[in-house]
Amino acid sequence: MSENTYTEVIVKEELQSDADLDLRGKARVSIDVMKKLELVSGDIIEIHGKQSAAAIVTPGNRNDTGLSIIRIDSDIRINAGTAVDEKVKICKADAEIAQKIVVTIPPDIIIAGSGEQWILKILKGRLVKEGQTYRFVLFGDVDFISNSIQITISRVIPKGIVYVSGKTEIELKKRD
Repeated sequence: MSENTYTEVIVKEELQSDADLDLRGKARVSIDVMKKLELVSGDIIEIHGKQSAAAIVTPGNRNDTGLSIIRIDSDIRINAGTAVDEKVKICKADAEIAQKIVVTIPPDIIIAGSGEQWILKILKGRLVKEGQTYRFVLFGDVDFISNSIQITISRVIPKGIVYVSGKTEIELKKRD
């Protein structure tokens, strides 16, 4: 964060309508904060809590104007080391297109067919960093924990924040 201009905002849950639209990996930032940081929709921000995570900016709900808040999903909150109603610092950031990502999965998970293609389909369009974790529903009900898988991004090339594209090479490894 040393050279970047940053501002402090309060973390809020994503709106239910956003969850329905599958805006995972996106951050709704109030318009006044966007202006302060000279952000436009589609820009990348880094969110600094106890750790850091990245998200793609989208304008906040008009009811959020003047509140200095950021609405982010649970994956981003967990990866940034923060929770709802906590303060975080955000700043404009850059990302490169990921050439390769090494993804670690639990040892007891068997993915039939091309697991790499399945992971690529899930991560495509997202920003990731080494050390981050994501939970994905395998089948049906999102609240049924045994139907989900938690993956860890164990390595990215190039280093830093990367954007997963359709051309990103995925390597799967089993967790020890």
